[in-house]
Amino acid sequence: MAASRHIIGRSASRRRCLHSAPDAHAHPLLAAFSRLSLHGPLRDALALLPGLAAAGLLRVDPVAVCRLVKLCVRHGTPTDGRLIHRYVYDDGGSGAAAAPFGRSLFVSNSLVSMYAKFGLLDDALNLFDAMPQRNVVSWTTVVAALANAGGRKEQALRFFVAMLRDGVTPNMYTFSSVLGACSTPMVLAELHGAIVKSGDGVGAIEIFMRMKEAGFLSNQGTLTSVLRACTGMVSLEVGRQVHAHVLKYDKDLILHNALLDMYCKCGSLQDADALFSRMPEKDVISWSTMISGLAQNGRSIEALKVFDIMKSEGPRPNHITMIGVLFACSHTGLVEDGSYYFRSMEKLFGIQPEREHYNCMVDLLGRAGKLDEAVKFIHEMNFRPDSVIWRTLLGACRMHKNANLAAYAAKEILKLEPDDQGARILLSNTYADLRQWVDAEKSWKVMRDRGVKKDPGRSWIELSKQVHVFIAGDLSHPCSEGSSEVTARSYSMVHIMIHLYDYMVVLRCAWASDCFQKSEGLQGSTFYTEGF
Repeated sequence: MAASRHIIGRSASRRRCLHSAPDAHAHPLLAAFSRLSLHGPLRDALALLPGLAAAGLLRVDPVAVCRLVKLCVRHGTPTDGRLIHRYVYDDGGSGAAAAPFGRSLFVSNSLVSMYAKFGLLDDALNLFDAMPQRNVVSWTTVVAALANAGGRKEQALRFFVAMLRDGVTPNMYTFSSVLGACSTPMVLAELHGAIVKSGDGVGAIEIFMRMKEAGFLSNQGTLTSVLRACTGMVSLEVGRQVHAHVLKYDKDLILHNALLDMYCKCGSLQDADALFSRMPEKDVISWSTMISGLAQNGRSIEALKVFDIMKSEGPRPNHITMIGVLFACSHTGLVEDGSYYFRSMEKLFGIQPEREHYNCMVDLLGRAGKLDEAVKFIHEMNFRPDSVIWRTLLGACRMHKNANLAAYAAKEILKLEPDDQGARILLSNTYADLRQWVDAEKSWKVMRDRGVKKDPGRSWIELSKQVHVFIAGDLSHPCSEGSSEVTARSYSMVHIMIHLYDYMVVLRCAWASDCFQKSEGLQGSTFYTEGF
């Protein structure tokens, strides 16, 4: 403790660290530790560990502990790392109970990464084995460390397989790490099969490209799985490369259908049309894929023309075909045609309408502004409507600015799925679009009280034959810093206009709410004026 007090008071800068701590009631040792863990010096931060452990304060700030671990990796030694590990897990060997966060993923992952970066793989594995919980970060850290170590590539692959068996979904960094451990094309092929089963599109594409570079001849199963991955990731360039391999399977209908679906989902209708016209054989899947692809890409009239050709020249339509047809009618406003196909699909083609067809009809009526007819249609269905159908109606209500029906649809959704966040957000946005600020403010208040949060968005882009995936709020991507700078510069161009609109909405809601009317006018006005 004496050494700790000496460090705290030996310079004016240290005293300023204490005074600038964000929590005025924080213990001086903890405040100093938090600041030192961020900026150093490392020795000063390490010297505080005994005092923090004795006072039981280590458990208070796990974020600072993780920062100290990173600082140790940059400027410390393995001995320093083991010292931190000891104090985190058993309060310095005093026999006291371990800090509650000591076995948490956040701190444990940080320590495993530290040992790996120091090259102490056995220490990292021992800690990994002792962890009661592991996530994708834990597994990826170990796999990457083993893959980069000499003579332990096979062990890295075993850990990767164990990760899949444990039900943990790999991310792009896991695949990037494990690729380095693949020494032969056969190993790559086995790895590709494991990745396809995990459902990760990015990994499947990366492994396929590595197999291609290694001269490995892909089979039908590999090509089909990669095409499906390209479809999910909208990776047109890789899909075209797969097309070159498909040419030798000129009579393989499954592969051609997968390739056709990929072109349609990637928006390359010119390639899709060329492939469709050259296919030596077409089944109901081929026709249905082409009809749906045209409809989903804004070419609904052409989709209906293909359907007419199918009726005269092709196989008998199935329920998937009719979903594409109803979708095409919905997006072109052909209410009468869509209603005719829906009513006659059982008589003409022997297809019993399913939920998806009913949902298409609700969308058809809703987009056309026939909201009352859509509600009547829902109530006349021969089964109980699910949340998907009500959500379709809710979207149409916002499109046509019908707040009453929107509230009704949202209420029905929340009866079925009380935790549905999309319904609440869509309803509040509908009120805001209609400038019904009191109702919008009430809806937002309910969401705040319930802690409703929107799931982070995911997007991807293909550059130089490589797919990059970005998740909102995720800073772990190696390009996140540069992309954030570009985004910030672009955002600054519209920043003022966006905030002008947002603050006008907030001001209007505040003025309309009871709580604002009962508050002190000067204080509320000052707050909103400063924000504005």
